[in-house]
Amino acid sequence: MAKKTVKKAKKKTAKKKVDGRRGQRITPGNELFCRDVAAYPKKSITDIYRDVYGCTGDVANAASSRLMAKKVIKDRIAELQKPVLDNLEVSIERVFAELAAIALVDPLDVYDADGKVKALADIPEQSRRAISSISSFGPKFHNKEKALELLGKTNILNMFTDHIKIDDAPVDESALKKAGADLAKDIAMELKKTTE
Repeated sequence: MAKKTVKKAKKKTAKKKVDGRRGQRITPGNELFCRDVAAYPKKSITDIYRDVYGCTGDVANAASSRLMAKKVIKDRIAELQKPVLDNLEVSIERVFAELAAIALVDPLDVYDADGKVKALADIPEQSRRAISSISSFGPKFHNKEKALELLGKTNILNMFTDHIKIDDAPVDESALKKAGADLAKDIAMELKKTTE
């Protein structure tokens, strides 16, 4: 009588699903990396990777680039950054509105018929946005010329050859939002310089 050989069936193991993405997961190290990238946008990803994983510069450079290429990592970083941007209410529309308020302010809105500075509550909101400070000598406005220049450099107005091209940003929706937020921050920093 021939012996029957019993083959054990191999168990099929399914890859873990995380957030509906097959085979993609965030390890505790990845999470720490994502949090640091979200918290320190000016710090290089190589330095962040080196700090998190404790490796040398060459290894950190290659590994951080590979990690940043993963969609799950990019999505997690965007998810971590979103509440910060929402709390700041930073948007392209908001920045353009602020620039327009500065660029198009009518100083007469700040003064009453007798030539005295109105009470702050009586100054129209649009004009208040253009004021950088008020002293006993009267209001000091943000730099109108700089605001006009910044508005003119945007690709919406396209008035100067040295303009910012938002449409050159990657087509990815999250990348467009990030580009808009970066533009808003850059414009805010430029405006801050004008008042210092």
